[in-house]
Amino acid sequence: MSKFGNKLLWGETVTYEPAKILTPVDVNSLSKIIASCEKCRVVGSRHSFSPLIVTNYTQIDLKYLTGLVSDDREEVTFWAGSTVEEVLIYLTQTDRTLHGVGSIHSQTLGGALSTSLVGVFTTSFSSHVTKVVTLNAEGEEIVWNEPYFIRNSMGMLGVIIKVSIQTFPNKATTHKHEKMKIDDIISFWKHADFISSDSSFSVHDIRENKKVDVVHNYISNAMFETQYPHYWDVNQYLIYELFTAPLSWVFNVVLDDVKFWAINPLDRETALLGIDREQYGFTYTDYIVPLTNCSNALTEVAEVDGFNPLIRMKYMKEPNSSCFDPTQVPSCRLELYESHAKNNIYSTLQSVQDIMLAHGGFVHWGKIYLGNITDQMKRYKCYNTFKNIRKVQDPTGKFLNDYLEGKKTYYNEYGARKWVTIAYVLCVIVFIVPVLYFKLKILI
Repeated sequence: MSKFGNKLLWGETVTYEPAKILTPVDVNSLSKIIASCEKCRVVGSRHSFSPLIVTNYTQIDLKYLTGLVSDDREEVTFWAGSTVEEVLIYLTQTDRTLHGVGSIHSQTLGGALSTSLVGVFTTSFSSHVTKVVTLNAEGEEIVWNEPYFIRNSMGMLGVIIKVSIQTFPNKATTHKHEKMKIDDIISFWKHADFISSDSSFSVHDIRENKKVDVVHNYISNAMFETQYPHYWDVNQYLIYELFTAPLSWVFNVVLDDVKFWAINPLDRETALLGIDREQYGFTYTDYIVPLTNCSNALTEVAEVDGFNPLIRMKYMKEPNSSCFDPTQVPSCRLELYESHAKNNIYSTLQSVQDIMLAHGGFVHWGKIYLGNITDQMKRYKCYNTFKNIRKVQDPTGKFLNDYLEGKKTYYNEYGARKWVTIAYVLCVIVFIVPVLYFKLKILI
């Protein structure tokens, strides 16, 4: 069902069992599947923490709808099952690239467009999508020459089959590292011309009003020879499985350093790793908050009892590129990393979500939302128009699942890898403790 061979999301937050899984080989077979299904949802790379793909009915995997459709040098069109990585590899052969993406490139174009993919850029991926082709509930092709409503639409307007994207010269960037107070970073953002900004800090840093690391990137005039992400090999995965993941269950405080290492913008090699693993052990939330309210929101989050996440803060500059664009005004993007092992983690996250929403924020569509997701949809001025368009494309609601209809989601409290912790503890007891005992005995 996914590149990982399991029935979980990337973050292992939800477990589910579809009635059947279909992998159409072309548009004709896909059209027939859609026309005949009672309800269906499309799966991309599962790079999500929210249950957007979850269904008890038909799951459609577009893994065979990949490859180049056309290229006019200004924009490129690919089949929606293609990954961001495939597009980047193609473009760099002609000194071009995409904007709005991050260091992980395994997302499919359809999924990236549907869920508001963002990286370190000040703009999102979907804002650079220029044209989209979908199949409606009858399996008929619909062309969106103006993709305002199809961007970030979470698959509710049809199955995306083709995506056209604006391309950019593949230029190098220069970066400037500084130590700044958080409020000073936010003030600096209002007047700067950088292409991306990235900062990470702890809750303790907020409380103490400390200076934190921030990196600003600027486009240079030099063309860039692409350096692809250094993906982990099997040995590194085994180390992560056997040591890092179990420790994230047992030693929350110790793992702060590990989490900080993973999101520290100073470590250029780490930032480009593209570690495409299920992030079990971590609860990952993502909010877009108006820049004018960002400082107050962070201050209030830092006072939530028992909540000590590491925070990665970025700047989102370009607003309103779509109906459901989380960036309604220039905003800060706040990624919060916390351990699943915390007691009552979702109760705590509810308090954090309430703070973010009270400050005019939105939850990233692909990340954890607690409660009725339609409440967030209704906050957009375009909601009624969107709803009318959706009913034309899908009169019976076959593209909706329980989550998109507003029903409560039951997230996994501790992911699905408890056996890793148990195995780790048993190994320590059975193997490491006796070895240490005999070594100490010899020394004595």
